[in-house]
Amino acid sequence: MNAKELANPFGPDPALDAIENELSNLLSVPAGHTPAHWPEPMSADAFYGLAGDFVRLVLPETEADPQALLLAFLVGFGCMVGRNPFYLVESTKHFVNLFAVIVGDTSKARKGTATDRATDILSRIDPDFMKTRRRSGLSSGEGLIYAVRDSREEDVRAKGKAESEYLESQIIAAGESDKRLLVIESEFSNVLQQSRRDGNILSAILRDAWDGKALRVLARSNRDSCQEPHIAVLGNITIEELQRLLTSNDKANGFGNRILWCCARRSKKLPHGGRPLDEAKIDALVCGLQSALEVSQTTERVQFDPEADLAWESAYGFLTEGADGIFGSMTARAEAQVVRLATLYSILDCSKVISIAHLKAAQEVWAYCEDSVRCIFGNAVGDETADDILQMLHKEPDGLTRTEINRMFQSHKSSAELTRALTLLEKRNKILSIKESTGGGPATRWKMCAESE
Repeated sequence: MNAKELANPFGPDPALDAIENELSNLLSVPAGHTPAHWPEPMSADAFYGLAGDFVRLVLPETEADPQALLLAFLVGFGCMVGRNPFYLVESTKHFVNLFAVIVGDTSKARKGTATDRATDILSRIDPDFMKTRRRSGLSSGEGLIYAVRDSREEDVRAKGKAESEYLESQIIAAGESDKRLLVIESEFSNVLQQSRRDGNILSAILRDAWDGKALRVLARSNRDSCQEPHIAVLGNITIEELQRLLTSNDKANGFGNRILWCCARRSKKLPHGGRPLDEAKIDALVCGLQSALEVSQTTERVQFDPEADLAWESAYGFLTEGADGIFGSMTARAEAQVVRLATLYSILDCSKVISIAHLKAAQEVWAYCEDSVRCIFGNAVGDETADDILQMLHKEPDGLTRTEINRMFQSHKSSAELTRALTLLEKRNKILSIKESTGGGPATRWKMCAESE
């Protein structure tokens, strides 16, 4: 059973099928416009409730990708909700703060358009939030903490008191009262470049922020901290930039798998732009979203209802199986991502329990994000030298000898490094070695395995 099948374990729903047909009819992507193995569009299950209403309202009048519209909306609304609702896994609370990056097939994928459409609706729900709790320009972990910092207190001697008398606690540095923060990065490549700098702790702080853990820096010169952050991140990047800038370390250390990667492409061409949206429909949508936001403030622990609980037990084993290579590393938090999404869909439904519809929606979104990782990173194994060799062999169907591989590296790789990388690829069944006669001693030629091509 694959992720797509898990997303709809109870069979087709005629009402949702009608919505799916409507969405399919709105998409018109030229043949050959996108890379091979592009993810199949999300089914109508994903466009459930108010989140789906938003996409259906906007999609006819925008060139943005429907999947990107949905993810951008979910990230923004989840940040607005804050830390009240949560799903409990053992002793760990999962809040509805999400990290998502919209990955365009080209620079013309209308990634920013999807973000702008989502933030326009969010601004109508809570204008003050969007004015005061939206940020961009992530460059350091310290800067991120400062944006949600707590007030700092110290014991100081009370004025007019003798030296021998007691100290009293006073606030010496004001903090931010609202710990929600929506970080929107139109150029997520800048974030990746900043996090690669020596001594930069941005990646580590972002990992803690996704977890909802206390944020602090262990340095005497910086005493800012935040005990209860609620930070969401929405970024835009192209496939080429992401493949080039995401380090092997961030692919493997848990940074990459805290992000919902969403492949996006232009849905249609509108030379004159879309028509203005129906204000009455916008008002109705905003009213519903404001009601959901109000209910969320009195919601704490969210759990599955009986039907959804049975479906979750069935899906859990598949989601926690894991996989090898970069794909496995980048999707290792599948179950956590699904419960966060399902919790958010329940909140959007003004519900304090997760129903089967909420779970199906979450699984469908995750299936698309999972397929996006597969599309973006392909057969990569997470080792820079090994992945470079894979790219070389992919372009050489007749294979390469070790000498030819070394020349392509301009002899900058040691013999031991090449041996290690080739051995890793062979163990992962990515490549195979073939002995061939050269008139002298036999030579070894390396080729891609058929299933890896």
